[in-house]
Amino acid sequence: MNKVQEELRNAIQNKGNINICNFKELKYFQAVIKETFRLHPPGPLLIVHETIQKTKIEGYDVLPGTLVHVNAWAIGRDPDSWIYPEKFMPERFLESTIDFI
Repeated sequence: MNKVQEELRNAIQNKGNINICNFKELKYFQAVIKETFRLHPPGPLLIVHETIQKTKIEGYDVLPGTLVHVNAWAIGRDPDSWIYPEKFMPERFLESTIDFI
């Protein structure tokens, strides 16, 4: 909390406000937003997808026309994908190429 507050205070020090032009400079603030979305996605399930061809996932046959629900909440907490998945660590996104603007 202190890191992001300091970054924001330094950014608005002489300007009075922050706009989209300043946003690229706020690296830690962006990392906090990304980490927040990882732990608490706005929609825990992504848009339903429909398979168009037969495929195999984890040994299971998935037939064409099957509706697939993607659990974004579980992906954000997958220990195979994240180090300490339950811990709030914005630093993991500081060198990330993931972008939302």
